[in-house]
Amino acid sequence: MTTLVDLVPDPVSQKHGVRDDDDTYLVTLALRHDCEFIVTGDKDLLEWETQIPPCITPADFLERL
Repeated sequence: MTTLVDLVPDPVSQKHGVRDDDDTYLVTLALRHDCEFIVTGDKDLLEWETQIPPCITPADFLERL
């Protein structure tokens, strides 16, 4: 299996309607880098209504491999 990581600086967070303001930078980062989805176990993100990009659990991610 190959692992690929891109290190980028944290973006200035924008409001996306997530419950936990500490998660806004993750959504901003994912949107800026055209991520297909956010892999997380965080209930605030998994229950977030808008989900752009979609949020999936690690188990759902593994099913896609």
